[in-house]
Amino acid sequence: LLNGGLQSLQDEFGETKVLFDVHRLQIIALGDSKTDVENRLGALSTDQGTGDCCLCHSDSEPAECFSLPCTHIYCSSCLKLLLRPVPGLEFHAPMCVAREPSSSSLCLAPIPISVILSQLPIADREWLFERSLSEFIRSSRASFQFCPRGCPVVYRVGESAGTIFTCPDCSLDICASCTVPAHIGLDCGEYQ
Repeated sequence: LLNGGLQSLQDEFGETKVLFDVHRLQIIALGDSKTDVENRLGALSTDQGTGDCCLCHSDSEPAECFSLPCTHIYCSSCLKLLLRPVPGLEFHAPMCVAREPSSSSLCLAPIPISVILSQLPIADREWLFERSLSEFIRSSRASFQFCPRGCPVVYRVGESAGTIFTCPDCSLDICASCTVPAHIGLDCGEYQ
């Protein structure tokens, strides 16, 4: 499917109508074409092949293959598909989704930044880095926060009361202790 099958579906129905979620290893059909895509999927070969690529199992030229530090090999098409952002799907940091031979679990080793830079166009790289930063901030809310006005500015949450951070983007004074607009003259407990 990945060795040309996905591209033919996208050519036929539209690139935004047929997506591949590499983390769940499934095709996602959107819009009115959903039934047609599902029917067409049934007609595609289900032959897994025996090649080097751990996703599509195609036989690619060695120059078109990438061996990740975890030792799993991807053809160029599958690696680009794995790294390409898919709007509307849950964000996942780029990681290897090869199945481990000893179990049915996924490898999930992170994909090095050097591989990402070599495979993604600039716009996709920027999107990926922005999403990675947002995900990091979201998972580190006790240490970092975005400006409450929705600015792209990140500040470190302060441990000592009375620490004020001024957003360089919107000039809002923020109480870095309780992460709300500054409450001059009141301590955090009085303000809340």
